[in-house]
Amino acid sequence: MGTGMGTGKKIGIGIIGCGKAGKYHAGWYSKNPDCLIKGFYNRTTSKALELSEKYRSKTYENWEELVKDPEINVVSICTPVGLHKEQAAMALNLKKHVLCEKPMAASSEECEFMVNLAKINGVNLGVFFNMRFNPVIETVDSNISAIGEILSIDMNFQFNREDLGWRGRQGSKTGVLMELGTHAIDLALYWLGDIAVIHSEIGNFKKDSYCDDHAFVIWRFASGAIGKLYASYNDPGFYDEQIEGLIVQILGREGKICFLLNSYYPERNRVFTIKNNKKKEICLKKPEICDDIYPGHMNSFGKLIDKFVNSVMENKTFRPSGEDGLKTIKFVEDVFRSSKWRF
Repeated sequence: MGTGMGTGKKIGIGIIGCGKAGKYHAGWYSKNPDCLIKGFYNRTTSKALELSEKYRSKTYENWEELVKDPEINVVSICTPVGLHKEQAAMALNLKKHVLCEKPMAASSEECEFMVNLAKINGVNLGVFFNMRFNPVIETVDSNISAIGEILSIDMNFQFNREDLGWRGRQGSKTGVLMELGTHAIDLALYWLGDIAVIHSEIGNFKKDSYCDDHAFVIWRFASGAIGKLYASYNDPGFYDEQIEGLIVQILGREGKICFLLNSYYPERNRVFTIKNNKKKEICLKKPEICDDIYPGHMNSFGKLIDKFVNSVMENKTFRPSGEDGLKTIKFVEDVFRSSKWRF
């Protein structure tokens, strides 16, 4: 990679999309002393103006103008998934580093195109799988070796989302697997490696919705371990209202590790280990600053952004990378091929 920033120069940041994702990207970039937010674009101009005023930066008339600005070195893409490929392609061809919200793109072909452009132009293409940086997941990482060889992983990601908004519209190119599922899939691949076999059933149960809103997926890893993912927009959680979000149980030959990660309530986040039939809760250290929009994600957005910025400055490869994003989209496509349900 030949486009590192060196030292002493602030990195110019441009953000496309000013919804919730654009807001938390901006908030954490603004906390990084090596970054300077140059401006925003949003289809609804008032949203871009709001952030431009807050961060004393520019509002662009279109996203192409933002990407072409020579003062912008990093482009954060926080738009609906159907727009990611086109926006990333222009930025990568102009040798801008790109940090793309998940899901990375609408198809594996689009992801491969983006990955190849990043390689050709010698720039970083990162995907916003922030859960890897959540204190919950970092705690699991630190303790997972204690359970020995992993035999299975059971993942549940559930919310009761009454209004799917743009996600439920025909042609949105997203749904519960792309939005929620890719977070869980990334973690499963991160811990256990490649998938060999997939079986799935997918449902669309919400009225006037055109996307998948309910999914059961069972798979076997190349290692021989077994996995299960249940993802739903229709499920309010277990009988206890506090048990909603990403709930995971990982079984090893020598024990088990379980966790709950709630996007909104950091006090509900928990990690347990079970060894010799004894359950032990591992204390989570809450960071001094948590995200304003998704407090349960704690400081994971900031840690991911700081790592990406450091990769740009030091000319290093960033993970989670475009290749990681590509793997999750290939998984989702395999799930749809396995299921009888179609849009």
